[in-house]
Amino acid sequence: MARLDAGCKAQQQAVTDQRVFAKAHNNGDQVAELKRAVRNIEAHCTEADLFKGQQQWVAELKEEVNERLLELQTVRVSGKPDKIANQQTKREEARIRLQAAQNEREALSKLLTP
Repeated sequence: MARLDAGCKAQQQAVTDQRVFAKAHNNGDQVAELKRAVRNIEAHCTEADLFKGQQQWVAELKEEVNERLLELQTVRVSGKPDKIANQQTKREEARIRLQAAQNEREALSKLLTP
């Protein structure tokens, strides 16, 4: 069972780390908000929900990559090198975020697979 809790524990630890940082910077409102977030993770987090959320995130990022490609194609017609380079950079950044999300989804999938 501990293996199935790894993703939720990682999420809880990330929020706890943020809470420590907020506390160190005397940000009481953020500390309280992050404390509630930890309680919500403890009460409601499941690996299946994390995986579902990651699948949705991957789908959104795929859409963003496709939109960036269309924008790049449109800008290429203009022939302006600076705009083309800017759009190429935006598309590459979106592609990198997509790859990272896909890697996270794959890691979560391995947690769920016995």
